[in-house]
Amino acid sequence: QNKISAAIDNTSKIFPPCATVACQGVEGAYSQHACEKLFHIPRIVYFNNFASIFSSIDKGMCDYGVLPIENSTAGSVKQIYDLMMYYNFYIVRSVRVKVDHNLL
Repeated sequence: QNKISAAIDNTSKIFPPCATVACQGVEGAYSQHACEKLFHIPRIVYFNNFASIFSSIDKGMCDYGVLPIENSTAGSVKQIYDLMMYYNFYIVRSVRVKVDHNLL
């Protein structure tokens, strides 16, 4: 069995309603919206960069990380895949968030 299949098999089919979740940005960012779509009542911890999110999970400070893996304008976010390889982490769920900028 490959590593991805094993990760899927070992991940609960239903996410916990409450979890400590790391994400990049600040309150009100699209990453917060993604957290709230995945978890009913997330305890969100915000970080300034992607590497800090991975580190917080690795050290046990957070249970999950919510990260952008693709951008409709720029494509894949390569740094995320590099960090996944470095930490040996896997994608266990995904969610689409529509980004809609309204400039005045």
